[in-house]
Amino acid sequence: MGGKGIRITRKRQAILDVLKNTDEHLTAENIYFILKRKNVKVGLATIYRTLDLFYQNGIVNKINIGDGTIRYEYVDKKSVHHHHLVCIKCGKVMEYTDEKEPAFLEELAARIKKNYGFSVLSHEIYLYGICKECNEGE
Repeated sequence: MGGKGIRITRKRQAILDVLKNTDEHLTAENIYFILKRKNVKVGLATIYRTLDLFYQNGIVNKINIGDGTIRYEYVDKKSVHHHHLVCIKCGKVMEYTDEKEPAFLEELAARIKKNYGFSVLSHEIYLYGICKECNEGE
């Protein structure tokens, strides 16, 4: 983390450790309560500032599923590129990957460039629906 020019403090490391050690997409409030249970004294404003710093430096991704709450995930350079499935009933956010998707997205970007002169630099895909658990509850 220091290689990106960010000073490593104990509080920043604690926030980063929470994100590194979960498969969930956490809110700043989630991180606050996790750290509070571990007796790490850090204010919510500090967590928000730290997450913004991490985002600006490519350490975390922001996930906005449209419910007004930003969630965060650690950017692991070794992980597979993924997108998100969002359950509109329970709010669960799951990651998905598809082996055919990269070729599809490259082709789509080429068509967009050809038809609109627009160069796609990045993208985010959120698919909204109902998760397995909520489907089984019906």
